[in-house]
Amino acid sequence: MSQTCPCGSGQRYENCCGLLHSGQAASNAKVLMQARYCAHVVNKPGFILDSWHPETRPDLADIEPFIQLDWYDLQILDHQPGDKESTVTFLARYHSGEKLAFHLEKSLFIKDHGQWRFHSGTYPEPERNAPCPCGSGRKYKVCCRG
Repeated sequence: MSQTCPCGSGQRYENCCGLLHSGQAASNAKVLMQARYCAHVVNKPGFILDSWHPETRPDLADIEPFIQLDWYDLQILDHQPGDKESTVTFLARYHSGEKLAFHLEKSLFIKDHGQWRFHSGTYPEPERNAPCPCGSGRKYKVCCRG
């Protein structure tokens, strides 16, 4: 794959998330989050599972529906770094058939045996009158919430 990395870094895939997909350790939780998103786009379910903390890791069948989605945009909204725990809040957009859709999550990452691993996530609700995170330009209350 010799193209711009889907994570939005502007770098070539093989010099960015491709390195992590090939076994390089993530330097921090934000970098791992970007690589996990990219793994959805380039169909690398093994990486998604391998980067998941063993306490909360699902089966492949549980994540397959998410890998099949047409992901097209990632925005990191917040990163709270730490030595052993870190959070990353992100917005990922995808197409659901003809409709725009989004996934908004605050993810908890834990350093496990020197490697960052995704542990769990919470799902903040957008403000009703705010623009819909899907990117439609409509208010959330009449778009994806409605």
